[in-house]
Amino acid sequence: SGSMQTKKSIWYRLTALFAVITLMFGVPAYAADTANTTNMANTPNYAQRMTQTITQAEYNRDLRILERALRTQNNDAAVRAAIETVLADIDAFSTMQVVTQNVYNRDVNNTVAVTQTQQAADAYTQAVTDFYTVLKVGANTPYAATIDAILGADASESLRYFDASMLDTESSDAEKNLLYQYDQLAAQNTTVTIDGKTWTWETLTEKQNELSDKQIANIYRQLAQTANQPKAEVYAQLVENRTKQAKAAGYDNVLAQMNETVYLRDFNAEDIEAYCAYVAEEIVPIYTEWKAVLQQEDAQTQLEALAGRSTAETMDFAKSLLSQIDWKLVQNYEYMRSHGLYDISDPLPGRTTGAYTIGMSQYQDAFLFQTKVGGYWDLRTLLHEFGHFSAELENTNPALLSTSILDVAEIHSQALELLTAQQANQVFSADLAEAYRAAAAVDILESVVMGALVYSFEDAVYQTQPKTVTEYNQLFAKVQDDFGVEMYPSFETENGKECFDWVDIAHIFHTPGYYLSYSTSAFAALDIWMYAQQDWQGGVDLYMQAVEDYVDIPYQEFLQYLELDSPFTTAGRENLVSGLEAVTLYDATQQASTQTTQTTQTNTAYDESMTYDMLRQQDIQIPQEIDTVLP
Repeated sequence: SGSMQTKKSIWYRLTALFAVITLMFGVPAYAADTANTTNMANTPNYAQRMTQTITQAEYNRDLRILERALRTQNNDAAVRAAIETVLADIDAFSTMQVVTQNVYNRDVNNTVAVTQTQQAADAYTQAVTDFYTVLKVGANTPYAATIDAILGADASESLRYFDASMLDTESSDAEKNLLYQYDQLAAQNTTVTIDGKTWTWETLTEKQNELSDKQIANIYRQLAQTANQPKAEVYAQLVENRTKQAKAAGYDNVLAQMNETVYLRDFNAEDIEAYCAYVAEEIVPIYTEWKAVLQQEDAQTQLEALAGRSTAETMDFAKSLLSQIDWKLVQNYEYMRSHGLYDISDPLPGRTTGAYTIGMSQYQDAFLFQTKVGGYWDLRTLLHEFGHFSAELENTNPALLSTSILDVAEIHSQALELLTAQQANQVFSADLAEAYRAAAAVDILESVVMGALVYSFEDAVYQTQPKTVTEYNQLFAKVQDDFGVEMYPSFETENGKECFDWVDIAHIFHTPGYYLSYSTSAFAALDIWMYAQQDWQGGVDLYMQAVEDYVDIPYQEFLQYLELDSPFTTAGRENLVSGLEAVTLYDATQQASTQTTQTTQTNTAYDESMTYDMLRQQDIQIPQEIDTVLP
C-alpha cells in the first residue's frame, strides 16, 4: 500500500504538468545544459518560421518509428534517435503555439486568431500525450534506462502509470475559456458616465489638470469599479476550477501544485510566509523612503525627456546601454533585430497590454512581445524582456525538457535593468541619467515588495476561497494594509475598504504563483547591482555568468553557485537591508563614469558615435562573432 502511494504520487505529478500546459503557455522556460552554438546567420527569420510547420501525418510517422524501435530488442541507438526526432517534432508544435499566440495577442478579438491559437495549444497537448503513450511501451523494457537518460531520472517509472484517459480535459477546456474571457475584458476600453459626461482612462488622463483631486478620485473609482466586476467574476471561477484540478492531483491548492511541479521551487510554504513577513517589516520602510526621495528630486520631470520616442529611438537607446555592459549582449540584440524576433507596438484596439518573452526551442532562441506605454517605461521594459531573450539563447533543451525556474529567470531581466541604468550617463544627459538610475533602483525594490504582496494575496485567496467579488476586493485591500503600503488605491465603500485594480495583474489569472518570482529574483538582482557598485567589472562578469552558465537547477542552489545571498536565510536578509541602507540614490553619476572608464580599458565599450569602420581603422579589436553579425 505504501509503495503504491509513492508511485501514485509520481503519476499525480505527471498529470499535474498536463493540467497546466494551457495555463503555462506564454511563460518563458529557461534551462540550458550547454551554450547555444546555433549558426545565427543561417537561422530563419521570424517571417520564414511562420510557414515552417509540421503536419500531424509527419508526426504520426515519427511516432510509429519510435514504437517499432521500442518493440525491437538490442536497438538502443535507434530508440535514442527516434526519441530525439519526436522531441524535435514537439519543438515544431511548440513553435506553432508561439506564432499563433503572437498573432492572437496583436488582437484578442480576432476570431480566426482565437481559433488557431486554441488549435495549436490542443495540437501541442495531444502531441505530448501521444508521445508519452508510445513511450510507455518502453517503460517496462531495458530501454527504461535510455528513456531516463533523455527525459530525466524516474521518467520511465512515471510513464508506467500514465493513462491519457485520466487527464482532466474538461477542466482544461474551462481554463482556456475563462482565460479567453479575461483577455477580452482586459482589451476593452472601460467607460463610465458621470453627470452626463462620458469618461474613459484616456479622457481622465487628458483632462486631469482641469479637475479637482476629489473629481479625479471619483472618476477613477468608478472606472476601476466598473472594470473590476467582470474580471473578478472570471477570477473567482478560475480559483474554483484550479482548486478542483489541484485536489485531483493530490495537492491542497494550485499554489502548492505550481510551486512543486512547474516552478520547481526549493523553498516551502513556511519559507515563503517568513520571507513575505520580512519584506513587509524591513523592505517596505526602505522602499517608502526611496519613493519619497524620487518625488523630492522630481525624477518624473527629468524622465519626461524620454516621452514621445519612436520604437526605433527606444531600440537604439537600449543598444547604446547594452554596449556599456558586454559585447555579447550587443551581438544577441542585433540577432533579435535582424531576425525580426520582436513585436513592439503602440497600444491598439484588441492588442494585449504588457510584455513577454517566449522561447522558440526549435530555433534555440525566443520572441519578444511588447505593447508600449510611453517614455521611460518602454525602454525599461525592452531591456527587461531582452534580459530574458539573451538568456533564452543559451537554452539548448527541447521544449518538453525545458523548465520554468522563474525565480532564476527574472534575475536575468531585473539585474540587466539595474546594470544598464548604472551606465545611463554614457547615453543621457547627467540629470536624466541620474533620474533614470534612481527610478530603476526604486522600481526593482518595488518588485521585491509587489511580488511578495501579490503572492500573499494569492495565498490568502486559495486558503480562504472568497465567495463574492466584494470579498476579493476587501482581501486585497487588507493585504496591502498588512504590508503597510498601497500599491493600488483602496476606497472606503458601503462594504468597507476595497481595492479594485488588482484585477489588472494578468499573472494571477494566467500563471498563479508567478509573481513571487519577481520578488525573489529582484532580491538577487539588487545583490548583483550592489556588488557592481564596488567592483563594476566583477558585477558585470557575475551577471554574464548568471546568463551564460544557467542550468535547470533550483533557485537557492543557483544562488549558491553564484555566491549570492539567499532571501531565505537570516544572513542574506540582513545583508540586503544593510546594503540598501548604504545606497544613496542621487550620488552615482561620477561613480558610474569612473566605472565605465575602467571597463573601456579592459573591454572596449561600444560608442554609438563610432561606426564599425572607424573601429576597424583604429585597430580596435572587434569580437569575430560581432563583426559577422553587425554591419
